[in-house]
Amino acid sequence: MAQGLIALTGATGFVGRYVVEELVRRKIPVRVLVRSHQKSEQPEGVEICIGSLEEPKSLANLVAGAETIIHCAGAIKAKNLAQFNEVNVSGMKRVVKACVDSKIKRFIHISTMAAREPKISDYAASKREGEHVLHRHGQDMDWVIIRPPVVYGPRDKATLPLMKMFLSKIAFIPGNKKSRISLIFVEDLARAIVVAATTKKIKSGMTHELHDGSNDGYSWKELAAQASEYTARNIWCYFLPMALCELVAIGISGVSGLMGRIPMVTQRKIHEIYHHDWVAQHFMFEDYYSWSAQTLFRDGFAKTIDWYRKEKWI
Repeated sequence: MAQGLIALTGATGFVGRYVVEELVRRKIPVRVLVRSHQKSEQPEGVEICIGSLEEPKSLANLVAGAETIIHCAGAIKAKNLAQFNEVNVSGMKRVVKACVDSKIKRFIHISTMAAREPKISDYAASKREGEHVLHRHGQDMDWVIIRPPVVYGPRDKATLPLMKMFLSKIAFIPGNKKSRISLIFVEDLARAIVVAATTKKIKSGMTHELHDGSNDGYSWKELAAQASEYTARNIWCYFLPMALCELVAIGISGVSGLMGRIPMVTQRKIHEIYHHDWVAQHFMFEDYYSWSAQTLFRDGFAKTIDWYRKEKWI
């Protein structure tokens, strides 16, 4: 039986672009929600729906006749909790309502591992509340929440500083030396999302945290050691005090405010980064779906750096 139409939000974001490409590669019909100036960025054959999460009418157009929605859109930076909530909670409410009204059968929500620690930052709190919206109002759909860890790979600007850091002999790390974190290469994540969206039967109501195959995650020194296989030289790790990074974040926030911009790094974001445990806790995804990650960090790092260099990002 042919796969029905899949609707997608966040198609122009880092993860969303890879999801679109994976759907196109599998010849699965897809309709994406984009703002007009982004229309030309979509691959050939992708159906375009002009609009935004703020517009119930465009959301209704997005999901009309669709069988499944993949909700990738979300705010990763904002001035305060209210701004995060406008996208990650109120936007979620509008998307869920449109899906319920259109009788969408399956809802795949891309959240974040930060949602398991909602008190740690405004971003984490908003993403957790967005998940609760689906819990409360998505009863008429089969739904799954996917919480990725740190996602990296070609085209990503957010992790570019991290990748560049591991190209130096000395890595000045804004993190706790005792911390352990999971990561996932963006292509592996895109495959996982599409598998969840297209598998014939799913276990509805589940929340899955993913990782790249390293069950215990990585310490910062382990990441540096794997990166050193690419650079062919040892990398010495110097761990920056959290208080210093908080002061820098406060300064960045102040300057950004004066310039009318939204800071990417805030004091609460530093709390996220220094949290001691971001290791994926649940591994049921591999049991329920025919999926496993194919790219450990040593390989993903090499692929990412090669792409950055080819595109002259570094």
